[in-house]
Amino acid sequence: MKKILLLSFSNIRKNKGQMVNLLLVVFIAGFLLNLGLLLFFNFGKFYDELCRKTNSPHAAFLMAQTSAGNAQNDYLKYYPGVTELEQQEVLADNADIQYNGDKMPGLFMMVKASRKQAMNPLKLIGPSNPLSDNSIYLPYIMKTGGKLKLGDDFYVSVQGKEYHYTIAGFTEEVYFGSNTIQWYRFYLSDKEYDKLKESLPASVCVLQTVRMERPELSDRLVKDFAGEFYYGTTAKNTSIYHDSVYSNVKTSHTFLSGITSMIFVALAAVILLVSLVVIRFRIHNTLEESMVGIGVLKAMGYLSRQIIASLVIQFTGIAAAGILLGTVLSYVVLPLISSLLESQTALIWHQGFDPVISGITLLAILSVILLDTVLTSLRIRKMHPLTALRGGITTHNFRRNSFALDSSHGGLTVLLAMKNIYQNRKQTLMIFAVITTITFASASVLSIYYNVGLHPDTFAGLVAGEVPDSVFILKNPVDAAGVMAEIRQSEKVDKAIYYTFRSVLVNGTEAQGYVTDDFSLIRGKMLYKGRYPKHDNEIALSGVTAKQAAKTIGDTVSVNYNGKNEEYLITGLIQTMNDNGNGLTLTTKGMKRLYPDFVSEQIYVYMKDVNDTEEFIDTIKLKSGSLFSNTLNMNKLIDVQLGVYGSVFAIITTAITLITFFVVILVLYLVLKTSILRRRRELGIQKAVGFTSFQLMNQIALSFSPAIITGVTAGCILGIYCFNPLFVALVQSMGIMTASLPASYAFTIILAIGIIVFSYLISLLISMRIRKITPYMLVSE
Repeated sequence: MKKILLLSFSNIRKNKGQMVNLLLVVFIAGFLLNLGLLLFFNFGKFYDELCRKTNSPHAAFLMAQTSAGNAQNDYLKYYPGVTELEQQEVLADNADIQYNGDKMPGLFMMVKASRKQAMNPLKLIGPSNPLSDNSIYLPYIMKTGGKLKLGDDFYVSVQGKEYHYTIAGFTEEVYFGSNTIQWYRFYLSDKEYDKLKESLPASVCVLQTVRMERPELSDRLVKDFAGEFYYGTTAKNTSIYHDSVYSNVKTSHTFLSGITSMIFVALAAVILLVSLVVIRFRIHNTLEESMVGIGVLKAMGYLSRQIIASLVIQFTGIAAAGILLGTVLSYVVLPLISSLLESQTALIWHQGFDPVISGITLLAILSVILLDTVLTSLRIRKMHPLTALRGGITTHNFRRNSFALDSSHGGLTVLLAMKNIYQNRKQTLMIFAVITTITFASASVLSIYYNVGLHPDTFAGLVAGEVPDSVFILKNPVDAAGVMAEIRQSEKVDKAIYYTFRSVLVNGTEAQGYVTDDFSLIRGKMLYKGRYPKHDNEIALSGVTAKQAAKTIGDTVSVNYNGKNEEYLITGLIQTMNDNGNGLTLTTKGMKRLYPDFVSEQIYVYMKDVNDTEEFIDTIKLKSGSLFSNTLNMNKLIDVQLGVYGSVFAIITTAITLITFFVVILVLYLVLKTSILRRRRELGIQKAVGFTSFQLMNQIALSFSPAIITGVTAGCILGIYCFNPLFVALVQSMGIMTASLPASYAFTIILAIGIIVFSYLISLLISMRIRKITPYMLVSE
């Protein structure tokens, strides 16, 4: 064993620079993998633990005070698995809420700060002031994502009237307070609460929250409760009813960390692949450069397995050191990632050392590298000592002389570069594989940033389903026909449609229903299979809902609403991220089968020129503003809501792009240094016959250019055509089954040019050591 260790240390000393190179590549892989696994496994656990500590609800039910009674309370109290029930009066309604420099629609819930709460009680985060008249406590998401500060003016617009408050502090909201579910809880003083209650008597509601033996039991409870008291009873659907379930709330708080973790893990896999290619390249070179030395060792009595063991110890030892250093750095960087995610999660996450995750990182990378090293080193067993002493030559070499300098056309520097490429095909293939892989990873992340951060319209369509230019929500659906006629008279309007949401039960599962007269008029791309419903007995289900109901196209499905149950024929499958992917589409006539008095209270408007949207909304509000409970400029709303994600992905994209260029440096350094060392005598001879150092540097750089250019091209093509499948793989669990997000051609081309030019310049820089090679030095040696 001692001899094997001495041999390993001897190899490391002789190749210190290349070992450092390998250490850095594995260091990056270990850093990204540990960071990704910590986010993927531990952030969800952190949320569960935080809910347990704060005694947060597992389910919540909000209904108008006039609809709430002892029956609902008793049903929840005696439901199997319920361990705790809390009921309180709140003021709640749909409203425009100030957020990120603009306003967004959401459900506000005003609570008296003095009232005791057993579940997720009031807890302030950071500096705060006592509540006084006209002041308010906001959920922490309003600070991290909404960009509001202590002392700022804050408003909610309810039923066309704005209510302004001074921000006195921010609260830790574990259950309420997510910018994807948009159900927010605010706290007022007793006096201010009573004042608002007088102003909004129709908004007085009852909030019922429950905890259960296990959080996952809440899914069944919400379905059963809604079926018993909302969908299964006759109502005009004008009273307030909202429910939320633990699994949906958890997903809303953790889905950004989930996507981020998947990106890190995927990139770690790419870098690990690079490290495997680097190890194979390095071992092959070691065998070629040390062929005579291996022959001497075998002649001295070393066994093949001992020489292989020395290489295994050498590379796995360096890899282990790199993984450990990368793991340490991941814990240092994790607080920065946590603060970055706060803008969406609104949760303060402090992650300590996790020996299990770090152990998985170490074992996963080390085992793959160990296997790669052993398999690559096995050729040592076939080396006879005599053959090794001859430098690997078993017989004469009669291979064709490619690119003969006396007969081939072209410049001498270019011909020498082409000859070098041909003679080092494996090296060229390795560079091609590495450049292709990292270019693909970087191009894909750039396209994600392009779609989420810079041009989020298509991404917003995946999230929301249908995104018009403006939305008009009426107080009374009876006014819809008159308003529609007025809107369609405008020369600036391309088209206007009725488009409304209704939650229904599909085979006992709650799903968000999208209702309009004619789905051929919508712009969105929710449908991914089959067709939209055309007749009153047809329906299209989301992939998630269809899977839960065990149904497919051509089957019939039972839909329950308003105390009625109807059968519908499934004509297509749609996708949506709303309500964890649970959704469906019905025509207006199809909805009237369940509720004959149904009238849409929402109008979707599509402009001929999107820049006219704000002016058009102001014009309509000036004429009929009293009829609307809300009006929305959807383009501004998208910027407000998705701006947070854009900022997060901008930082992630920048970091990954820098890592890409750093890996290019490491790989080129390894290959170029090896190439120059192997060709020292040839380069010295070329200098002796009149080649300048720059010509030789350029020759080396050009010899790698074809592999780099083709690798970058292949990576960019993969990035463009495989981006959508990759994105779907990241978000499929959230209800997205297919995507047609546009890849960023501009960013991809800039990336390609950047990598090619950068690689050429780095090649020249690394090749500068050629200047130290002189004919005299070779002779004196």
